Amino acid sequence: MKRLLIFLASMQLASATVIDVVTVYQALSLHGSDVDDEVDADSGESLQAAVMPIPMALSGEFPEAIVRAVTLPLRLTSNNTSYKIPEVNLCQLCGIKIDTDSDAQNEVKIQIDISALAIPAEVDLTARQVIKLISSAIRRSVTEYNKSQKKPLTVTLTITGTVANNATLRDLSCDYIVPGAAE
Repeated sequence: MKRLLIFLASMQLASATVIDVVTVYQALSLHGSDVDDEVDADSGESLQAAVMPIPMALSGEFPEAIVRAVTLPLRLTSNNTSYKIPEVNLCQLCGIKIDTDSDAQNEVKIQIDISALAIPAEVDLTARQVIKLISSAIRRSVTEYNKSQKKPLTVTLTITGTVANNATLRDLSCDYIVPGAAE
């Protein structure tokens, strides 16, 4: 009986996880639609892609959970039966992984791993455009999160997994500071 009570008490604690509803931005391919949303800053070209806010219910350590959520699968719902795109998240479509870690000094280290990068034929974007869109989604997500925090957040974003033919993509690595609510 004593063991049963201990087990039930531990199960109650395990289910007491905080679930927070937050806004996460994701880099989305708009292939299969009639929309060109983003404009490439370098070329001025319209892209059939967008960085859009998605409401999500997340738990875990923040802001790490928010950064990782940038990669979660997304299928757009539609009232048009001919729209049958099973996945629109560019991380999912292109094989890009994101890892992150933070410390007590409000420093977040983010790695965008492109070692498995493969852009499907139906996604009319370059590797550089995909990474810029994903970097923008990360930045907008941590900025949205940090609006409710008191301290600024120092972000180090690194592009990893490059090989000889795409090594120049490492120049998309960057550092920035996201202000907190008190600033």
